[in-house]
Amino acid sequence: MRKYQQLVLLIFSFVSLILVLVYRHEYNRLHYVLEVFNFFGTPCNFSRLNTSDKYPDHFDWGQSPLWQEYGDYYVFSAFTNESLAQTLVVNKKVTKVPKKCFLWFENNNAEVGEMNSLKIAEADNLEAYIYSCRLKSFKTLPYAVSFGVRSKYVSPKKIILTYIEKRSNPITATLCVPPSSYNKRKLIEFISFHKLIGFKHFIFYYDDLPYSLLRLLSSLSEIVDVDLTFFPWNFPLPSSNLSRTIIERDCSLRTFSKSKSYIVLALSEYLIPLDSYGIYPLLQSNFHSLDQINIPVQTICIQQNRTFLPLIVQNINSYNDGSVRIIKFHFNFVNKTENIVENSPQMVIHDYKHCEGYTGRFLENKLMDTYSTDLIRSTLMQLLKDGQI
Repeated sequence: MRKYQQLVLLIFSFVSLILVLVYRHEYNRLHYVLEVFNFFGTPCNFSRLNTSDKYPDHFDWGQSPLWQEYGDYYVFSAFTNESLAQTLVVNKKVTKVPKKCFLWFENNNAEVGEMNSLKIAEADNLEAYIYSCRLKSFKTLPYAVSFGVRSKYVSPKKIILTYIEKRSNPITATLCVPPSSYNKRKLIEFISFHKLIGFKHFIFYYDDLPYSLLRLLSSLSEIVDVDLTFFPWNFPLPSSNLSRTIIERDCSLRTFSKSKSYIVLALSEYLIPLDSYGIYPLLQSNFHSLDQINIPVQTICIQQNRTFLPLIVQNINSYNDGSVRIIKFHFNFVNKTENIVENSPQMVIHDYKHCEGYTGRFLENKLMDTYSTDLIRSTLMQLLKDGQI
């Protein structure tokens, strides 16, 4: 019996020794791999880089636009898909429109494209255009576009393109905000209300937003479940009358294939659904086959300014001066049949402004009562009230 016990003990010892040797070998291999990682860094997950919508920390709307002087033109942004490059340009009325365009590919190769221009607005002796450059086919995607006046002349100035990426699951709606005189209170109220009715993606074009506020709002975006993108607006010419038109076009091209719909609203303008608490039931059921809907604007006069209540809650007096103003809610992914609803009976926009000099009759407008309690209790409004923003 003792011999069998010694044999079992011997076998157990031998197996243990083998396991120790195997463990030491694997440990040495792992230790070597860790040393390599420490020296070169961890390998990049390219699949995540190519497919993630929010990598690393916010929704990717493409490269930041910036006004650049380009000879006699000022260029804001440029976009491309598989066959076409489009550029937003402003120039003086006396400036000649280029006749030739060039698309740039890898290895610094340029090909002459078919040039077209479309005037989208004019004001203050300035004109806003979309310059289009088309090739019959692309072997690879171009990374830049440039313009010239002769077929053999290639401008050294390149405009970097943003690729209009196709998404299999686009978001429902995006809200773009043109530059205005930014006020922290107005900005917080604007974001809080439109988040309340269903908007989660905002693109702000700003010219005087304090960096500290921008950074704080970007940090809070995950907590309040909104995606905030801020683009600087350094318009170089003494005119702002073209700003909204240019931003509407930039928003259209930037959100195409990424968002099913978009709307451009100033900080003073609030979109109010009439037949539902939020916008999603309306957008998903009623307007999916339209190109755009026109939403009438009502003016609400700012007469009360108590700091402990949102401006849009304490001001309810509206007036009708006989003028009609319309804001368009645009829809992507539809056949271009110009199918338009003249006036949407299910939405209205309130434009909050000071009404100095108006002596006519006011009408009470209490549409905001539906949202006032939830708006006051919202996270950003509470942080603003407590002085933490």
